[in-house]
Amino acid sequence: MKLFFKSVLAVILLSCGSIQAQDIVGQWNGVLSVYGTNLRLIFHIEKNDEGYISKLDSPDQGRTGFPVKTTSFDGSKLLLELPSIAAKYEGEFQIDSIVGTLTQNGMSFPMTLKKNSVDIPLQASEPFHILSEDIISEVKTIKLSDGEETTARLCLPKDGQINTIVVAVHGTGPFTYLTKRQGFNFYDVLAEGFCGKGVGFFTYNRRGVDLGETAPWFDKVDSIKYTKYLPYTEAVDIETMITFLKNDKRFKNCKIILYGMSEGTIIASVVAERKKVKIDALFLHGYAHENMFDIIKWQNTGEGVMTLINSIFDKNEDKAVDREEYESDDPTISSYRGHLFQNLPFDSVDVVKDNIIDIKDIRTRREPFQELLMTKISENEESWIWNNYVRVTIGWFREHFALEPNKTRLLRVDIPIYVFHGKEDANVPVESVYDLAVRFKTCNKSNLKTFVFEKHNHDLNFQDWITTKKYSEGLQKIFETAAEI
Repeated sequence: MKLFFKSVLAVILLSCGSIQAQDIVGQWNGVLSVYGTNLRLIFHIEKNDEGYISKLDSPDQGRTGFPVKTTSFDGSKLLLELPSIAAKYEGEFQIDSIVGTLTQNGMSFPMTLKKNSVDIPLQASEPFHILSEDIISEVKTIKLSDGEETTARLCLPKDGQINTIVVAVHGTGPFTYLTKRQGFNFYDVLAEGFCGKGVGFFTYNRRGVDLGETAPWFDKVDSIKYTKYLPYTEAVDIETMITFLKNDKRFKNCKIILYGMSEGTIIASVVAERKKVKIDALFLHGYAHENMFDIIKWQNTGEGVMTLINSIFDKNEDKAVDREEYESDDPTISSYRGHLFQNLPFDSVDVVKDNIIDIKDIRTRREPFQELLMTKISENEESWIWNNYVRVTIGWFREHFALEPNKTRLLRVDIPIYVFHGKEDANVPVESVYDLAVRFKTCNKSNLKTFVFEKHNHDLNFQDWITTKKYSEGLQKIFETAAEI
C-alpha cells in the first residue's frame, strides 16, 4: 500500500450540490477511517488557465505533494483521480463541506472534506489497549539459519503450568510480533485469548520487518532483508524459532500448535510436511486450499467481492441479487448499497442486463485489474505492486506460484489438522474447506476436523472485538481447541 489501503476494484459515480466555482480553490482536509485506523488526507486545489490542478498530502504516511492527475469541478460535483494508485475521490458540496467517497482498488469509504488553511490534527482514537497484567511477555532475539536475527515475543499466563504453546504464522505482508494498529496490537488481543485458556502464544517479526511508529501499519521494512520473505525461507525460519523454544528447559515437553492465518496456512503446512521439528497440531484459519496464483485470480476476478455482496443482499441464497433485494429499505442493505455501489440504480449495476446482479456483472468490472496485476508481475514492476496491491516482492509471487497447493500437500500430513473458516470469507472460498474434507475422507484419513462459522469473514470477525471487546464465535473456538489439545 502506498496510500490509504489495499483491496478490490469498484468505480462508481456520485451526485450533485452547489458551490461557487472560485470557492473550490484552497486546502481541503479529510479523515479517512479504514478498519479502525484514521488517516488524514489533505487536497490542495488550484486554478489555472486550463482548469484545476491539485496535489495530495497524507501526513500520517509521510507523503506530501502527491500529484492528482485529474481535478474536475462543475460547480457542484468534484472529481479527483489518482490512477497511479488506482484511486479516486468523488463528492458533492453540501453547505460548507464536500461529502463523498474515496475508492481504491475496489473498496469504497466515505470521506468528508472541510475547507481549511490549517492542517487538521489526527482524530483521537480510543485509549490504546494494553496487554493484560495477567500475562507475562518475554521478548527474544533469535538467530536464524543464515545468521540473520529477528525479534520474537512469547506471551505466557502468569498462573498455572504451561503445557502448550501456539506459534502464529502470519498472513501476507510485513508483520511484527505486535502487529500494531491504531488503538490496539492485533497479537495482544490474540495473546489474551490464548493465555486466558492457559496456553502460551508466540509471535515474531518477519524477515526485514521491525516495529514502527507511522500509521496505519506501524512497521519499518528493510527492503533488502525483506526480499528473503519467501514461503520456504519462512518455513525454515519457523523451524529455527520452534527449536529455540524447545531448547528452553521450561518448554522442553510443551506441545506446539502451529497456527497459520491466511497465507500462513500455506507456510504452516509446509513446516508440518517437512517434519524437521515436532508439531503436535496444525491450526489453519482462513484456509488457503489452492495455489496462490489461483487464489489471487479468484479474488481479483470478482468472486471475493461477490461473496461479500451476497452475504448482505442475497436473502433467498441463490448467489445473485435481484431488483427487490437490491432496492430493499432494510437499513443494513441501504447502508451497504451506498457503501459498495454509491446508491447506483439497479440497472446501472446490472451490467449484462439479465435482471440480476451476479458474478458476471462484478467480473466485468474486476477483470481489467487482474490483467493489469499479472502484467506488472511479468514486467517486474515491484514498486507498482507494493503501492497498489500488497507489500510483497516479485520473488514472493514467483515462489508461491510454483508451490504445490495445500489440497494435495495436506494429504501427506499425519498430525491433527484443524480448519477454522468463515462461511462469508471473501479472500478464500468456503467451498475449499468442503473439498478438503472430501479428499481426506476419500483417502481414509481421519486427522482432519473442520469448523465453518456462519456470518464470519476471513478474519473470523475480529472486528467484533474492535467494537465490543468480545471475541467472535470463531476465535473463541480456536482458543478453546488449543486448550483441549
